[in-house]
Amino acid sequence: MSITWGCSRLRDWIGGCLAAAAALLLLGGCADRLYFYPDNKQYLAASRIVHQERWVQTAPGIFLHVWWLPATGPAATAVHPLGTIVQLHGNAANLTAHVQQVFWLTRDGYNVVVWDYRGYGTSTGRPDRQAILNDTRILLQKIATWPEVQAAGPVFLLGQSLGGSLALIVAGTGTLPSVRGVIADSAFASWRGVAEEKLQATGTLGWMLSGLVPLLVSGGPDPEDTVARIRVPVLLLQGDRDNVVPVDNLDRLYRRAHPPVWRWRVHGAGHVEALSRYRAQLEPGILAFLKFCADGQSDRRPLAPGLIEEKRNGRTEK
Repeated sequence: MSITWGCSRLRDWIGGCLAAAAALLLLGGCADRLYFYPDNKQYLAASRIVHQERWVQTAPGIFLHVWWLPATGPAATAVHPLGTIVQLHGNAANLTAHVQQVFWLTRDGYNVVVWDYRGYGTSTGRPDRQAILNDTRILLQKIATWPEVQAAGPVFLLGQSLGGSLALIVAGTGTLPSVRGVIADSAFASWRGVAEEKLQATGTLGWMLSGLVPLLVSGGPDPEDTVARIRVPVLLLQGDRDNVVPVDNLDRLYRRAHPPVWRWRVHGAGHVEALSRYRAQLEPGILAFLKFCADGQSDRRPLAPGLIEEKRNGRTEK
């Protein structure tokens, strides 16, 4: 299955909003649920990736399905991996469609946690924005108590599309002392803002309906506000051919972020394609960023020439 397809269902927000706008207004409803497209299909056989299945309870009756992928490969040892990376996936499908975006990090010496939001895959409950944010905080607090996570040391968040926005919100609100760095791929800056941009891109009718967004979509917390309160290193990346989340969201987030912050515009990449289509080229830079988060030492590795336009705390490099 194409990961781009899996995450690009945000596009369906347009059609759904056009069809449901009048009904939702009449019913006093809200379009927040149109950000979530869960399913329980099996996109990747569990036997293809070494993992342990776990469950985390975050509220009465809410059990989140988790895959624990232990560190392997030349950079890891049996007693001390380099850290633990927690993925927050996109808005569609379930973890079996998204695990391939991050499992390669186990070969570089990192434990990886992949999990499903409530209502996704075999996680119980129904998707809800505030509930998912609360679940994420509780999940991270519980993961931090796992012995293998404590032994590995630093925890990092890696979010993509919707998950990138959630990662920026969670890291910028509340206290998560175990989290040492955040990577946000193809994140949107504002819940209402991305809805307005997508509607306006459809033409005259979209422009007219975009005025209804404040009535259909609840406000905040928005990533462009919370990113300013994150006090660990942040890496923001997005393909310059993203047709799901407008690329100007990358710069909006970068301008609001508190240093140290990196911004990568990946030439030729579509929505969340950077870590799949261009993973080999980006891998050295990702590992250098994680090392900097862990020990504060710059392990500068050359980025793929011509592929990435980088800004670092206000300075542009190509």
